[in-house]
Amino acid sequence: MRHLQILMAIASTLLAASIVEGSMYSSPLYISAGVSANYLEVKKDHNLQKYNSGIASTFALGYHLTDSSRIEGEVGYRENDLNYYRQKYHDYRGKADYKKYRPNYTRNAVTMMVNAYSDFNINFPLVPYLGLGAGYSYKGSYGKRKVTDFKKENSQFAGQGIAGVKLLLTTNLNLAMEYRYFLCKSSKYEQSVGLLLSYNL
Repeated sequence: MRHLQILMAIASTLLAASIVEGSMYSSPLYISAGVSANYLEVKKDHNLQKYNSGIASTFALGYHLTDSSRIEGEVGYRENDLNYYRQKYHDYRGKADYKKYRPNYTRNAVTMMVNAYSDFNINFPLVPYLGLGAGYSYKGSYGKRKVTDFKKENSQFAGQGIAGVKLLLTTNLNLAMEYRYFLCKSSKYEQSVGLLLSYNL
């Protein structure tokens, strides 16, 4: 929870600093769509669960506050299959051991985020940028699993850090390569790397 509070504080600072400047965009609205490889990791009991790399997708409607700052509302979806699950047990001598299961189980989430970005315009077709986001994550699961409450849904507050570089294809069209670090109030966090296409309306 402390990490999420820090993310929100930094995002608020970015927004406050952005509004001071004047926007250079005649049409500041833009839309974007992205797809990326999603890596789900476990912070606690790392040796008990292993997920395969999955997929994440996003769609956003944004607004340029200035030539170097913007905000957006984003809807996303992410999904990862469970590779294996190791469950601890004790044998007849009381010795602890693990059994490995490979269930048909997928962990997914729908996210709704508000993101704030700072673009570093360096008079070059490539524009680096940093962003922070906060919002809500609706986490779910599906599959044929009968061990240890794996069939459940969990919704919670979430935050993310974003870093990328975009290529200005035309005056209105951009293609970006982006890295995201996503976290929420749970035992898991996620990282993703992918492509994002945006269009100035």
